[in-house]
Amino acid sequence: MIIESCPDVYFTGNQSKFETKTIEIEKDKNVRLISVPDFFSSRTVAILNLSTLECHSLVVEDLTEER
Repeated sequence: MIIESCPDVYFTGNQSKFETKTIEIEKDKNVRLISVPDFFSSRTVAILNLSTLECHSLVVEDLTEER
């Protein structure tokens, strides 16, 4: 796949941990990079505000486990 324009957000899945940062590509052009870990083992999802491009992680509790 060839990307012909610079995206606002670029994410990768199945990474070792959640990470995010913003990089400046050109003057007045930033890209939000998001690294998302494997959900099955980490129970972590990325929450992205599409208006501001702010991003954080959310760990989902496994409700099927016995307590």
